[in-house]
Amino acid sequence: MNAIKKGIWGPWATIGWGFLIFIVWNVFQAVPILVIWISYLCQNGGKDASILLKSLTENGNVLVSSAVLGGLIGIGLVFLIIWIRKGTNLPQYLALQPLKWKDILLTLGVSIPFFLGSDLLNDFLGKDIVLKWMIKTYSTCDSPFLLVLGIVFLGPLFEEFFFRGFLFEGLRNSKLGNIWAALLISAIWAFLHLQYDFYTVAIIFLEGLLLSWLRMKTGTLWSCILSHILNNTYSTVEIILYLKGYTLFHVSK
Repeated sequence: MNAIKKGIWGPWATIGWGFLIFIVWNVFQAVPILVIWISYLCQNGGKDASILLKSLTENGNVLVSSAVLGGLIGIGLVFLIIWIRKGTNLPQYLALQPLKWKDILLTLGVSIPFFLGSDLLNDFLGKDIVLKWMIKTYSTCDSPFLLVLGIVFLGPLFEEFFFRGFLFEGLRNSKLGNIWAALLISAIWAFLHLQYDFYTVAIIFLEGLLLSWLRMKTGTLWSCILSHILNNTYSTVEIILYLKGYTLFHVSK
């Protein structure tokens, strides 16, 4: 049972600020979609508006732009809310201690087997290794730079600063402690991926536990960020290989 440290937002403040961050992040992710959609409505008087909205939510250029804008705003808001807390230290709050070589090796040693094991299990169960929406996003994105920036870097950076950084630090320094904070945050993180089926959400929950374990084991959030970036890079490479005809990375017809 931990006492709240000086300079750390308490559990209820952490939850309240976390809810605000989540809402603002989602609002700014919706901005590119809404700007294009409203512009179209003004020019065409609402004709085919619902069809256009659906197409925008499946367009790689729009989704990547949303990820970039949402990620930048989300990261900035996390930093701002930590900064306004009296007596705080941003690198210490988010556990941004430098990665040591043993931490890098540990991160690689547990992350890569987890990614490969998940794929092998998916293949054994006959589930998609490459998800359809990921293929559509990649195929309809004209800017590889924005794709990498938004999906591979800014997405993981924001999610780790927010979940395993801000939320974890605020909750673990309460009566919850490390274990319950890790379980709760992993469950919330998985719950936010309900666009997937239950099986995929369960895998995401396990990945959240792995990331939380890395955060506790290494004492630095950079291990979580490295693992998350590796995961998104791995998924992107899978899409490229699938589109080049490598049938191991299958998707249901």
